[in-house]
Amino acid sequence: MQPSKCRFGYFEAQFLGHIVSKEGIKTDPKIIDAVQEFKPPKNLKQLRSFLGLTNYYRKFVSNYTNIVKSLYELLQKDVPFEWSKECQTAFESLKEKLITAPVLVHFSEKHPVVIHTDASGYGIGAVIAHIINNK
Repeated sequence: MQPSKCRFGYFEAQFLGHIVSKEGIKTDPKIIDAVQEFKPPKNLKQLRSFLGLTNYYRKFVSNYTNIVKSLYELLQKDVPFEWSKECQTAFESLKEKLITAPVLVHFSEKHPVVIHTDASGYGIGAVIAHIINNK
């Protein structure tokens, strides 16, 4: 590693579209700005672009798979691109969740850990979380 590429004495760093700090990991404000500027897709190329971006940050969005279900249905072969109210609702919900994404805290043995699991006919999911300040 070259010394010119190293940084020392910083409390946070930008890394692959994330801000990493002692508090945890959050989305880079530049990404939040990009999400805010996204207009509803008018074609498959624009939809794929939006879903590619949001998929990368899906760890910040609870219930991501259920939210984007109607959007991914438009990507199926032989399905015409028809932007419905359901698609618009999913699009707006996803944007809002990314704009208000939480900070993902680092693991700490000091805080209690809880595991949530869920399953349905559509999928399965699990979350390991800390209880911090009774939340």
